[in-house]
Amino acid sequence: KACIVIAAFFIASAFSLVYKSTKALADDERENEEEEARIMTDAFSAFCGVVALIVASVKVYLGRRLNSRALLTDSIITYVGSIMSFLGVLGLELYRSDDRVWYLDAIFGMCCGAFLFIFGLKLLIQLTCLYKNKKTESVLHADDDD
Repeated sequence: KACIVIAAFFIASAFSLVYKSTKALADDERENEEEEARIMTDAFSAFCGVVALIVASVKVYLGRRLNSRALLTDSIITYVGSIMSFLGVLGLELYRSDDRVWYLDAIFGMCCGAFLFIFGLKLLIQLTCLYKNKKTESVLHADDDD
């Protein structure tokens, strides 16, 4: 049941990411930061990416050791957060070298959002079908015992 809640959060996160990215594209938002602020943003994003990568890896390790599907599933969104941090740095650096690619950050966000939506939907479908199948099997086995 925890995985169903996680799947719902994946879908909610996907909608949030796609909304923000679409809004950034529609509003023609371009980064206008001073050099010092940009360096701080890059450093912070890279640091967050590394921390998220470590946390996701620990979740996978613990999920396998504890045989926890919920932890393994939750590690996916943490990996996506890590990837988004690194893509944010990449997008800013590419924008800095060529301001015609101002839209890359929003495109990266939309791609991550699409992945989260598809993964969350797939997970939700799998888990609800699995739950229904288990429920049906338990009813059938109960009938066999009678």
